[in-house]
Amino acid sequence: MVLVLPVLLFLLHTLLWNDRGYSRIAKRLSPFLILSMLLGMVALYGKRSMIGILSPLELLILGMKSTVFYLKMIVWPHGLSILYPQSSSISLVSLEFLLPTLIVVVIIGMTWFQRNRLPFMTIGILWFLIGIAPSFTNAAKAGDIYFASDRYVYLPCIGLFMIISLDIRWLLDRYRRDLEQCVIVGALSIMIVTLSLRSATYVQYWKDSESLFENVVQFYPTAHAAHFNLGVLKHERGDEEGAIKAFEQSIQIRERSNAHSGIASALKAQGKILEAQHEYERAIAMDPDDAEPYLGLGNLFAEEGDIRKASDAYDRALSIDPRYTAVFNNYGAMLMQQGSFDRASSLLMKAHDINPAFAKTCFNLRSEEHTSELQSRFGISYAVFCLK
Repeated sequence: MVLVLPVLLFLLHTLLWNDRGYSRIAKRLSPFLILSMLLGMVALYGKRSMIGILSPLELLILGMKSTVFYLKMIVWPHGLSILYPQSSSISLVSLEFLLPTLIVVVIIGMTWFQRNRLPFMTIGILWFLIGIAPSFTNAAKAGDIYFASDRYVYLPCIGLFMIISLDIRWLLDRYRRDLEQCVIVGALSIMIVTLSLRSATYVQYWKDSESLFENVVQFYPTAHAAHFNLGVLKHERGDEEGAIKAFEQSIQIRERSNAHSGIASALKAQGKILEAQHEYERAIAMDPDDAEPYLGLGNLFAEEGDIRKASDAYDRALSIDPRYTAVFNNYGAMLMQQGSFDRASSLLMKAHDINPAFAKTCFNLRSEEHTSELQSRFGISYAVFCLK
């Protein structure tokens, strides 16, 4: 929003306050313009890889769909979600994008022709359209395309609420009879109560993460990230069958290595070691530069007592990510249990140096004898063994 703040302030000066002293306006707004340019360069630099996924034309076309979607949600908030995946190709040939583009063009045209007669409405509509424009650059995230990010719409909506407030005031001034005013107030009250009930319903989805992602897949079943997160949550609470199903649904939409690692973790929890190993290997084949499946393999081999294979897997994970705290912890704990305290102490101290708080999330060493040995050698009273 700060990127377009100078433009919005300029609109207030020229259209609302009818100020035509452009040099004076420019001087007054120059600090905002400089700040906007600086923050804009920072934002564009941070999003350079994401912006490159879509062409400027595709971003604009997708933005038209986003704009109409936001307008619809203000009128009737149905289908609200934390993720809005765009699964179809972006083209004006599709009615999915052609119709919103025509609607936005009509709105802009009507606003322009009514700018002198209805300056407040012009300000409100332009405030909304210009305010949401920077959010179009957030369409690409982690290689996926999303047609909306409604958390960026709160401030732009001020323009629409200004129009609504002025329209209500106009109605109350025009229809002054008691019965007419009662009808207007009654209709507004019904609208407020209805929208409040919709809000109360939606708030229920925020009671926990699983409900939140279940809501996503209910309205947007192609959101593979939501299916994946549901798999993680189900695995954490011990529902391994549900976790595997969620991971498989994610893979059907878009196959990624982390979903195969998730299936492997669930299979390992069920005691299906060979199947779990196969899934980890599939994840590695898909993305050899992902350290997570190597960590999973290391944990699996460690539990099976195959120290050589576990060490190889941990070493490979560290070669990919030299600051992977969980690998240092698991590797060190495994060697400590084998009696290799010097090497274990080095690995665990490295984990502690990278993230001192990580050890607090792990459980105490099972053997009191090993705990005492560890404490006497390098002053830590806990060994860390964070099995996935």
